[in-house]
Amino acid sequence: MDEDRDYRLFAQIVASGSLAGAARVLRLSPPMVSKRLARLEQRLGAELIRRTTRRLELTEQGARFHADVLAILSSIDDAEARVAGRTLEPKGPLRIAAPTSFGRMFIAPLLPSFLERFPEVRIEIELSDGFTDLLAAICLFVNGAKGMSAVQFSRDLDVQYKTAFVLAHKLREALAAETASEILDGEVEIDGAYFQKTPRQENRIEDRVDRRVKANQGARRVVVALRERGGRILSFVRKSEADGVEIAHARMAADAHLFADEASHWDALEMQFRSTRINHSESYSDGHGKHTNWVESYFSRLRRMVGGQHHHVSHRYLYQYANHAAWLEDHRRRSNGANAMALLGGALNHPVSRVWAGYWQRNAT
Repeated sequence: MDEDRDYRLFAQIVASGSLAGAARVLRLSPPMVSKRLARLEQRLGAELIRRTTRRLELTEQGARFHADVLAILSSIDDAEARVAGRTLEPKGPLRIAAPTSFGRMFIAPLLPSFLERFPEVRIEIELSDGFTDLLAAICLFVNGAKGMSAVQFSRDLDVQYKTAFVLAHKLREALAAETASEILDGEVEIDGAYFQKTPRQENRIEDRVDRRVKANQGARRVVVALRERGGRILSFVRKSEADGVEIAHARMAADAHLFADEASHWDALEMQFRSTRINHSESYSDGHGKHTNWVESYFSRLRRMVGGQHHHVSHRYLYQYANHAAWLEDHRRRSNGANAMALLGGALNHPVSRVWAGYWQRNAT
């Protein structure tokens, strides 16, 4: 019936605060909403809404009519539900999870009146800052262009260093899973970069050692990286750059075009891949696409991360930082929000870590 529709239209105008808002909800044109409101007012012989250029305002008669209309519409809905065998009265468990401060300030004050109105509802509420802290950790983690040290991480999250250290490595493990089965195609650059801890020299000259001697050098590892131009980066930690030959055979498509420097161990790849080589003793680029600058750009980020942010990285965990730098380089043009959502999804889908679960407990024993 027309009266029912006009009453609902009037109630929606008040709820929306504007004719245009009500038109969007009811899927009508604004002129049609205005015409039907005018028809209702004409039928009642009273102005219900005072229209101005800035807003709509209920008249005194309109406010009383609005209260009556809401009661009428509610009675109609209840009657229809009873006839149809339905119930509009909510019942059963209602589970609420929220941060502690938000729950105490905004949810808890509303619970008594809610339960009084809906006594059949059983509320199960869990207030915790754990998940909020995890989201904050992910946002902080992806925001650092050179990564984030565990010390800074622990201070920003107000947690122990141990917690921040393991959490950061679990996140690195999750983001590395994106390229676990990646096969590079098209134009692919390959190179290696060595990382080692240089022993600190003693104060007095007579106590110093010759760091050119192998026995006086720290553990040395090479990060072998393959970078597809316009694609992803794959990084691996090995003892020798020559180990990259086997990696290239396994992780590059047969029709890929390889770009490498003049190191002799890359010669073995020319038998399988179309190859372009550049002699870095002569130039780093010929200006026509013959270079390894893209993979060198990745190494620059990794060195800034290791030397400038973390100051020292054990070769035992170097692969984690190499994967982290590769992920940051791959997604450097993506927004922080998109990176955070991608890492959140990866972390939620990643299985329990076999490396980092119980890390400190195992080391304590």
